[in-house]
Amino acid sequence: MIDIIVNPIAGNGNSKNVFNKITEVFDSKNIPYRYFFTKFKGNGKDIAEQSVLNNTDMVLSVGGDGTTFEIIDGLINTSTSLGIIPAGTGNDFVKAINMPQDPIESLVKILSYKEKALDVGLINNKPFLNVSGTGLDVSVLQYANSFRKHIKGNLSYIAGLFTAIAKHKSKSLKIIIDDKIEIDEKVVLCSIANGKYIGGGIPIASYAEPDDAYFDVIILKDVPRKSIA
Repeated sequence: MIDIIVNPIAGNGNSKNVFNKITEVFDSKNIPYRYFFTKFKGNGKDIAEQSVLNNTDMVLSVGGDGTTFEIIDGLINTSTSLGIIPAGTGNDFVKAINMPQDPIESLVKILSYKEKALDVGLINNKPFLNVSGTGLDVSVLQYANSFRKHIKGNLSYIAGLFTAIAKHKSKSLKIIIDDKIEIDEKVVLCSIANGKYIGGGIPIASYAEPDDAYFDVIILKDVPRKSIA
């Protein structure tokens, strides 16, 4: 059995169209499935946890990166597999695992490929699949989210980037890596990367691989605002 979890507002509502397309494939192939629409932030985790209790073979995420990260929070350390159908605005993590951006092509690949283990990080006991950090990159995402009501698609990330640069202030951080490397100074950003991309395709960690048992740490030291631009 496959459970489909859909974020109905992902991709400015495009996720509903994607859901209709993939269920047509399921119906044509007589593949059994159930579907659920998330109703509030964090609901994806709740539904995924119930899927695990129901011994579901796979949970299919239909939405953006945020939807997928909620679902993985409910699946981590279980035997239930995760499939990702990109239907959000950025869809950064699917780029890191070389999944097609076309939802039907993604579905075909998911149904025909064997499951594969991926690395998962923990920040404050919350799992992350892609990139987690602090500083400018986080500000970009926060501003981009605030612009999405008025600006569609990846343009919201571009607007967020320029706004974040204009308002940016460096942060004082003390960073210890593997109990060996210590950095104590002001930084523009510090990101821990499992995947390569953020912000709708910005390549922040070109060498990161989500299945190599390593995280890439990217630190941008304090520089003048004009150098960031």
